[in-house]
This record gives sequence, C-alpha cells and structure tokens, in this order.
Amino acid sequence: MKVAHLIDTLAWGGAQIVLVDFANAAVPRGLEVLVIVLRKKMETPYSLALEKAGARVRFLSITTLYDLSALPQLLAILQEEKVDILHTHLSHSNILGGIVGRLSGIPVVTTLHNVRSATKRNFWVRPVIERIVLRFLTRKLTAVGNNVADAHQAVFPRDKLHIIPPPVSRSTRLSETERNKLRKEIAGDSCETIVLAIGRFVMQKGFAELLSAFAKVRHRHPEVVLALAGSGKLRAELEAQAGSLSLNGSVRFLGFREDISKLLGACDLYVSSSHWEGFSRAMLEAMSAGVPILATGVGDARYLLAEGRGVLVPPGDMETFAREFSNLLEDPEARRILGEKGRAYVDKYHSVDAWLDALLEIYTSLTGKSA
Repeated sequence: MKVAHLIDTLAWGGAQIVLVDFANAAVPRGLEVLVIVLRKKMETPYSLALEKAGARVRFLSITTLYDLSALPQLLAILQEEKVDILHTHLSHSNILGGIVGRLSGIPVVTTLHNVRSATKRNFWVRPVIERIVLRFLTRKLTAVGNNVADAHQAVFPRDKLHIIPPPVSRSTRLSETERNKLRKEIAGDSCETIVLAIGRFVMQKGFAELLSAFAKVRHRHPEVVLALAGSGKLRAELEAQAGSLSLNGSVRFLGFREDISKLLGACDLYVSSSHWEGFSRAMLEAMSAGVPILATGVGDARYLLAEGRGVLVPPGDMETFAREFSNLLEDPEARRILGEKGRAYVDKYHSVDAWLDALLEIYTSLTGKSA
C-alpha cells in the first residue's frame, strides 16, 4: 500500500511530528510513504527525519489557498506516484486534498489536530470551505483526542469521525552527567529548579499570561528558572514583557529545539498556559518522560491529566495558576507522584503499534488493500 500524507508546511508543530512517527512505524511494516508539502522547502529537521525513516518528501510552492495551480500539481503527483490513499493534515491541505482526492478517485482521510484555527486570517471563509470539503469530499476523519472530536461532532456524522490518539515513544532517561550538563546550559547552574514550557509563540499558547504568573511565583521562589522552547511571531513581545517584569535573569528563551525529549528529562516541572488546544503533543511527551505537569484545563488536558495525573487550572485563572505553581515547587513528593502516574498512563494508552493499527484498519476499509 502506498500512502501519501499532504501537509501545509514542515514548520515546527505537532502534526509534523505525527508524520515522522508514521514513517518510522509504517515503513518497517512494508508501506510506501510519500509526504507532499504545500509550502516551499524550509530548514527544519522534519524533512531529514522523514527521509531517514524511509519516506520520500516532495515540496510544492503554494503561497495561498487560492493558488489554483496547486490542484493540477497535486493531481499530477498522485497519478504519477500511483498513490492508494491520501491522508491530509491542516486546513489548506484538508481543502485541496479533499478536492484532488475526489477528482482522482483516491480515497482521502483527514486528521483533525485542533478545535479551531490559531489564526484569524480569512475570517469565516476558510473554516466554512474546509467544513464543506471534509463533510462531502473526505471519506474518513480522525481526531487526535476526545476534545477535538467533541468540537467537530455537530458538523460531521459520527460514523465518519474516529478518535485515534497520537502515539509517543517511551522517553529515554538521561544519565546524571548528561542531565546536569543540560541543566547548566539552560539555567547556568545544575542546582536550579527548571520549569519548561513548549510551543509556538502565538496568542493561543498563553505565554504572556504565563510570564505574568511566573513573576508572582518568583517572589516566593527566586531560585526557579522558566525555560521557553519554541519560536514564533510573538517572541520579541514576550522578551520585552520579561524585561518589564524584571525576569531577564530567570526566563530563558531557548528557540526552536530538536532535543525536546532531552529538555524534558532535564526539567523539574512542565507547564502549559494555553487558552485553547486540540491535543498537546508536548504534554504527552512530558508525561512519557515522567515530568509532573501544571496546565490550564483546555483541550485533551482534561482527559490526559485526570485522576491525579497532573494539576489542572481553569483557563484564564492565572491567580490560581500561580498559586498551584508555587505549591508544586514546594512539594517534590507531589511532583514525583504526578510524574509516575503520567508515565504509566502513556505507556498503557499511547503505544505506536496501537495507533498505526487503527490507521491501517481505516486505510484497508477504504482501499481493500492490506499493508
């Protein structure tokens, strides 16, 4: 079976990591994997990771959703490659992929990664077009979690929408030497308490609110360092805010990192301050690493961190967020228990094999072909 994954861009994000996971798991099972990227090639690690896993990557140069040259280009690639099934990710790819799939007769599967777009561009136009395509042209939909499925349930028929949580590989523990070295790199002193947040610097992730809450925490815990791993258009604003809050010595902007699993192994607490989410891949990786988590109760965090697997705070309630932040810093035993529960949950419910089996079942039902 030959599977083509279509995605808007290989910029940093959870959907891109899922493609690498798929290639790493599917190629050893005998599948041919092709990744088609709408936007021009950029310097990120995902292209190399995909090729290393045995997938082939082809780039287009689409600048806008309304660039109609994308349709014949995609159609030609799918026919040339003799693709059996097309799997799309993110808005532009979902729209163009659904249309090209209908034109070519190739069944299309779409993964819904979020409850809504993180951008306000195109007002209501793009979401409306996307819903029409997904409802009438796409054959099957998968949601990365319960919250994403709930958000789309009113729009799409239940028998068309399947919940398939993303996988995560068990994190490898760092040696004490490696951990101390990385902690010194981040904080300047391996004895500091390190709190990590990961994500794009966009409004959705609530980093501005996180910095405000951290400023309150620092009054009680001056030894704490907050490390922010990510990039995005708000970085300059966030750096200025950290300066205005007198946090320059205690907030580290790490930029885009390829060693997320190592960063998680080196930190003491993971925090997420998002206003809304679909399914947070970074949170899942933190759980796999046994890192305790404090998060706003949005997206699938409500499910992942239930039953004592993390501490949940109402979104926007940064007073409570700051209070719980301080409480966790003062209670190492509570952090240990949270981390152990999180790791056990991920080991049981988010294996790579179970995830790939669920996708292959859908592919087979649409194509009649087995892997």
